[in-house]
Amino acid sequence: MGKTAASTSPPDVQPLPPPAPRPNVPQAVGEPEGAATAECALTAARAAGDDAAAAAAELHLMAALLRGQYGPARVDEAAGSITLQVGVGPGRGGGEVGATVGGRCGAMGTS
Repeated sequence: MGKTAASTSPPDVQPLPPPAPRPNVPQAVGEPEGAATAECALTAARAAGDDAAAAAAELHLMAALLRGQYGPARVDEAAGSITLQVGVGPGRGGGEVGATVGGRCGAMGTS
């Protein structure tokens, strides 16, 4: 006899959505070593209309930026490539990641 009707209305408070994942992106502090020199060389080469020198300077600028974030980077001007030495953690090995840039090949691979 003392039955009460169950509420069919939605609750006033909705659960919060899960938090967005936080990116694990390292951030450089200050300008990477060699970036200013490479940028000046790139600007001068473009002003002179020297495409080969501009491409080489661009490789060195990108390598300086990559070094600032990830560590050692080698530039091969003849191949138009930058190679990074990366480690993936203790006991997990490591390897090299290479990228050809400047519109020459656009190839990317690992070894």
